[in-house]
Amino acid sequence: MGDLLIVDDEPLLADSYARFLSKLGHAVRVARTGEEALAAWRERRPDVTLLDLRLPDMTGFDVYARMREHEPVVIMVSGHADVPLAVRAVQEGVENFLTK
Repeated sequence: MGDLLIVDDEPLLADSYARFLSKLGHAVRVARTGEEALAAWRERRPDVTLLDLRLPDMTGFDVYARMREHEPVVIMVSGHADVPLAVRAVQEGVENFLTK
């Protein structure tokens, strides 16, 4: 199965994603900040990164910008989504934009 990185500062939500995806057979790591995400990503590039838009230390766009040159597969998620943010995310190259 796949190697996934979940980046979300909401512990309950991140852990729920991780449990669900682990039960499906995926290797899952969780990061709670942008810096943790980038460190985990550099250590071992995941097949897919589920990336929250709002993190305590930077935005999901900031994190994605630092990964982009390596053509990552990123699905951005947000509880505060709107159409312009979704359009921007897709234009910048993320695979999809989901509302929590």
